Amino acid sequence: AWPRSRNPGARQFRASRPRSGMGKRDSKAAKAKRAERRGKGALKTEEKTAKGEQKQKRRDANRQDDEDLEKVLKEFAAMQADEAKVGEQAVPPPSPRANGSLTLHPSGNELLLFGGEHFDGKKNTFYNELYRYSIKRNDWRLVTSKRAPPPRSSHQAAAVPTGGGSLFVFGGEFSSANQSQFYHYRDLWCLDLATYVWEQVQAKNGPSARSGHRMVHCRDRLLVFGGFFDNLRDVKYYNDAHVFDLSLYQWHKLVTAPGDPVPQPRSGCSLAADPAAGAVFLYGGYYKKKVAMQQFDSHKDKAAVEELSETGVEFRDTWRLDLFGDSASGVRPGSWTQQKKSGAPPSSRSGCSMVLNRGRLVVFGGVHDEDTADGDGLVSEFYADAHSYTIETGRWRALAVESKPGKPAALAAADSGGGEGGVASRAAE
Repeated sequence: AWPRSRNPGARQFRASRPRSGMGKRDSKAAKAKRAERRGKGALKTEEKTAKGEQKQKRRDANRQDDEDLEKVLKEFAAMQADEAKVGEQAVPPPSPRANGSLTLHPSGNELLLFGGEHFDGKKNTFYNELYRYSIKRNDWRLVTSKRAPPPRSSHQAAAVPTGGGSLFVFGGEFSSANQSQFYHYRDLWCLDLATYVWEQVQAKNGPSARSGHRMVHCRDRLLVFGGFFDNLRDVKYYNDAHVFDLSLYQWHKLVTAPGDPVPQPRSGCSLAADPAAGAVFLYGGYYKKKVAMQQFDSHKDKAAVEELSETGVEFRDTWRLDLFGDSASGVRPGSWTQQKKSGAPPSSRSGCSMVLNRGRLVVFGGVHDEDTADGDGLVSEFYADAHSYTIETGRWRALAVESKPGKPAALAAADSGGGEGGVASRAAE
């Protein structure tokens, strides 16, 4: 329909109509309609005012969250500065939490648990506690230390055996209690495992702020790959790789040659290092991409229209990164190679744990997410199965957990034929 300004004849017709009895009746009807419109207008005004007040309340709440977030981090920093010395005490097992880091001590006798988060249905709590778990004694000890990193989850930690042993922690996230505001870290911390004193590493040109990334130690390097950044408006996924030189204490970004293959951006993937080969292996991960959805629009002549929507993608690919290269075979440092796949690989999932053992990658657990019909939620399935990938042959096989009385659980090949070469496959002995 044309706007009123483009149809002057209609205005002229209404203005030139004679005042008759019919016109008077029309005038009364017009007054009634105007009154009705005024009533509807007042209702719309009230609705707009209510919406405006709600928006203002949300803005005020978000502003308060921002202030609370900054206040919490400042108070935490001040509290850590007042910590006099390193302390340690025997404690019960840590409270329930997710997305912390659990790292094997270089001595092989302890596990180091740092950080994590817990959601009780109403608010989210983040931790920066450091626990030591003795594998032999089956007990926990809580370590307090001056200048500890701020609370976080979805960070990464890697242990380094040299110099008495160190634990490096990079990145992660923190949020307000109601999760309306998020903060992503890009800091690198080092815990001296001889003294249990933390120190923030001041090194330029490191990875951008992120969480959900992965980090491993290989020879004299730390490798950080992938992850995501979420500011509640957009979510960005990464496929960049950064190396921290432990001898020079310097960051540098790995740059691949134009046209060389690289893994797609992702978070929640799995990394395992092979120091002897100077290589790192990557499996799986998660990514959200925008796709065009066809929807019916009754206002557009029953035509199909496109609307962008986000959908989750779980990867099932395996990659090898050669950190140091091989001049004899022509492999450049920092080059990626996608590995071949055969056998029975794991189902679609992300967030698995993965280790390298005797030429095989052993994958355990993970989660598979599917969006709900309205796109506002997730239906998740968690796993407790195990799989192995033989690097030399590129073959996957399922593993079964054998529980033996009085002995640690072992992983054996699920098929009756046993492992490679007819020998039963053992991933943990």
